[in-house]
Amino acid sequence: MFATPFPASPRHRSAEMTPADLETVYEALAEDIDRVGPEKSALFLSKLALLLAQDIGTAAPVLARIKEASAHLTVETLKP
Repeated sequence: MFATPFPASPRHRSAEMTPADLETVYEALAEDIDRVGPEKSALFLSKLALLLAQDIGTAAPVLARIKEASAHLTVETLKP
């Protein structure tokens, strides 16, 4: 699925994930999004993001990743 790994946050990286690791994470994420259903997927993703943010331990890298994840995903940019 991923040609190259997403760039890791250099200040909070314990080890770089391989493309195979990212694919495994992607598959698990997709399966659980399907499992919880569309009505709870936003809640699931928010809960996951907060749990992962807690693992990172500081807000700055999490806030930077939020900006990266939302880049180019506004309603205007998604219109055909």
